[in-house]
Amino acid sequence: MKGGNLARDAVFPAERLFAGLACSLEGDTDHRPPLVLLHGLTFDGTMWQPAVSELRALDPGRRVLAVDLPGHGQSPAWPSYDFEAIADRVHRAVREAKLYSPVLVGHSAGAASPNAWRPPRAGTAIRG
Repeated sequence: MKGGNLARDAVFPAERLFAGLACSLEGDTDHRPPLVLLHGLTFDGTMWQPAVSELRALDPGRRVLAVDLPGHGQSPAWPSYDFEAIADRVHRAVREAKLYSPVLVGHSAGAASPNAWRPPRAGTAIRG
């Protein structure tokens, strides 16, 4: 990404764009379901760093995609934001990252986006 943030770059060195959203992707593709981490308003994907660091120790190699939602972190701003459009874009990012049957984890407003991720997008229903 252009410009860059030294603190952020140290946390998420593998940042790239999926469906126009800045994301950090790490881990191995294996039998474990991948995790997709969605932050809340005014945060970005770096808020998950403590949890991802702990996960590296507890579950090494787990595939994790931390997403910067539109207008946050390194993702570009949008003219307007609605949960359906965000859910569609996150779904496209997950597909571009080749993640199958992910577990979606959301904080605050980031938790509302998975609620819009309903069939036919999802392989299984979200309960909570």
